[in-house]
Amino acid sequence: RSRWTEFHSSSVVAQVQPGRRQRLTFEHLGGPLQVDVRLPSRESGAHGIVIGDPCTSSRYIPGLCNANFDVKSRLPQLLNAINERDPLDFIVLLGDAFYDVHGLLTASFWRRLSKKTQQTFLLSVPGNHDFWIFSPSLAMSQDQMGIGFRQWYAQDTAADAPKASGCENDTDSVNETVPYPGMPGARDFFFYHIIGDIGFLGFSGAHSLESHGSLFEEACRHFEAESANHIYLLGHWNEGGLG
Repeated sequence: RSRWTEFHSSSVVAQVQPGRRQRLTFEHLGGPLQVDVRLPSRESGAHGIVIGDPCTSSRYIPGLCNANFDVKSRLPQLLNAINERDPLDFIVLLGDAFYDVHGLLTASFWRRLSKKTQQTFLLSVPGNHDFWIFSPSLAMSQDQMGIGFRQWYAQDTAADAPKASGCENDTDSVNETVPYPGMPGARDFFFYHIIGDIGFLGFSGAHSLESHGSLFEEACRHFEAESANHIYLLGHWNEGGLG
């Protein structure tokens, strides 16, 4: 199952040392790509920006965006300016990412970000409009069902967790039943990480609590073991089907 097939993404696992900036080199279609990253140490804390429902175009939902805000231009300018003065440790997107259907709005926004901003650690969870243009009760063939979202952000989710040979882990208890046909499972959107002394847990509100199995308990054990000082739960929904 694929969406947004005109785009390409690749990923690797890299070792980084907290507290120092490192330059990593990756093989890319256009040749070697150098990326500067800095994972803050547990002692230094972390700071970042949380963005919810960024609306850059009313292309798919007429009248949705307020043109006076000009989010398409001003939000990238804001992020780039902050990163030049006081580099961010993370950026969080809380769903309804640009109200996109085919990936063009997302790509347009990302091209406006500076290289330094693009290298900032990113965490993102899906909103209702990352699954449906309108709502599950008005499903359309163009709905990306979270697949385009999952492919673009390519996050390290529970779906990618390694499984020891001959052993079961907590993700084996996840109920793979999905609420709507064609939708990826709950663990395709579930993640937990620590940046500095902050724990982040992201999940999809389109999936039931039961469909996550014991993933929440697994994340809590991780935060306890790693002594996270703060924990942020990243979600989107405020009522069934809407957010």
